[in-house]
Amino acid sequence: MNPLIILVVSFTSLLALALICILVYNRWKPTIFAAFLADAAQIVLIIVTTLSFIFVYIQTDRNFRQTTKDSDRQFQLANRPYLQVIPRALAVVGPVERGGAIPEVEFNLSANVINHGHLPASVGKVEVVIQSIANPEEVCPFMPWETSHKTTDIFPFKEAVFNDFFGTVFLNLNDVGRIMAVAPAFLEPLKDKASPFWKGNKAEIARAMQGQLGDFYMIVQLEYKTAGDLNNKTLYYHSSKFKIHPNAPDRLSDIEESINSDSPEQGKWFQVSEGSVKPYPAATEPSSRKPSPTESKLPNFWNEDFKNIWFNVLGGFITVALTELFFFIRRRLRQRDLRQVFGNDIVNAVRSHIVYADFLLRPDVQGGETHPYQKPAGGGDIFSIENPVSGCEARSANYLISTLSKEGGRFPSFTPDSQVQGLLDISFITLGGPASNLKTNDAMLDQGNRLVCFDQANDRMVRVGQNAPLFQREPGFDYGLILKLRPQRFPERVWIVCAGFSEWGSSGAAWYLSQNWKRIHDRWKDAPFAIIVKVRPTQDESAEPIYQSEGPAHV
Repeated sequence: MNPLIILVVSFTSLLALALICILVYNRWKPTIFAAFLADAAQIVLIIVTTLSFIFVYIQTDRNFRQTTKDSDRQFQLANRPYLQVIPRALAVVGPVERGGAIPEVEFNLSANVINHGHLPASVGKVEVVIQSIANPEEVCPFMPWETSHKTTDIFPFKEAVFNDFFGTVFLNLNDVGRIMAVAPAFLEPLKDKASPFWKGNKAEIARAMQGQLGDFYMIVQLEYKTAGDLNNKTLYYHSSKFKIHPNAPDRLSDIEESINSDSPEQGKWFQVSEGSVKPYPAATEPSSRKPSPTESKLPNFWNEDFKNIWFNVLGGFITVALTELFFFIRRRLRQRDLRQVFGNDIVNAVRSHIVYADFLLRPDVQGGETHPYQKPAGGGDIFSIENPVSGCEARSANYLISTLSKEGGRFPSFTPDSQVQGLLDISFITLGGPASNLKTNDAMLDQGNRLVCFDQANDRMVRVGQNAPLFQREPGFDYGLILKLRPQRFPERVWIVCAGFSEWGSSGAAWYLSQNWKRIHDRWKDAPFAIIVKVRPTQDESAEPIYQSEGPAHV
């Protein structure tokens, strides 16, 4: 049987069954049911017709654009040049005086470029990057000696000397040592420009430096176009990676890896940024011929088979349904990980709380003033508030609420400790030490805490049942504790403490928890844990762990 007929019959049967169920459930009279059925049929017909026009138009336009794009791509592949870089030598010429604090070394790079394509290539940009073999994160671009480059045309099957259009390059002595694996014992005496070494013969200096160079990677990048392109818009990219042996007796380089392929889509230009080599752009799309709105002529889709309309509509619904299902599953999985770290109550604002310390200005300090507060910047305005809130706790709450709302869709209520002082059958995240936050004190005293005790009175953190401090404090740093436990009387609840010796320890701990909860989940799942972080004051993002401990898993 025709699949279209099966689809129509199945859809109609399900619709009829749904309408009958509605009729029986609501006990409608036949006249009311008939009117409802007529309205529903009109709405369905309008929706199906509209979606059919939309999907047919989109599919037809997409097919036309893809056909035009494929045609342009075939033309480009058939007529573009194909370049190959063959490095020959990389030799030290001698020292360079450029006015910097550290001496620089001048290099002479020799390489051939061969065009294996059908049309001449006009090379307009060349870049050379060196990369350490031992540590690929150590990279540095060669800088050209001269700021101007001339365009070089390379005809098919003709070699062009690399130096013809690039010239001499130089490197800072520190980069030479890091990337070319020069022994520190050789380099350190040379960093002084007044060293006798730099006063010697330039050829002798070059030979001495050349003998010290170790193996390294070199990436050669070319940006070129077809020499006959009148529009002067299409650009191609070629990047090749080589392993350089500066002191090999024969050829000075062996091909280690070819980054570039034969098609424009796979050509990549690598960008050196912050100690890494990254493809840029991700896909080099030639721009000379792209379909414009004036070129797109919509064909007459009324001649299409009626079956294709239904399949387009069905495909659209299936695509939307699968997309929503994918995002739903992904959200559920992420929420599962979130609940394992923060507890199942984390999305329940009634049973879960972010607890901040509630304070009150002392009457003797207030001195009878009704408006004892002012803005930090000063000014004439004064204010009266009943309960001041610590700035670090506001920052901490912002970190946690941002993460929890993003990952879980909801977040706990923001509650002062005085309101939940008598509640134990709840889950919470406390902000502040046991001396300032009543719920932090509850967590420290609970027998479910078998990991770390925050002994704020003696200005230390110790393991439960022991007296020796867990770390030695360093000047200029604050310290914060992230502690997760399950109270002994209510093991289904989760108590989490973010507490520091001072404000930056507390907010740094909250920042670390909010930013690294996935890493914590990967290590401990739903088990209790304790993490002590070191924080530089005024820099919550400097928080780094110095102690980590795991408790027994939750059963």
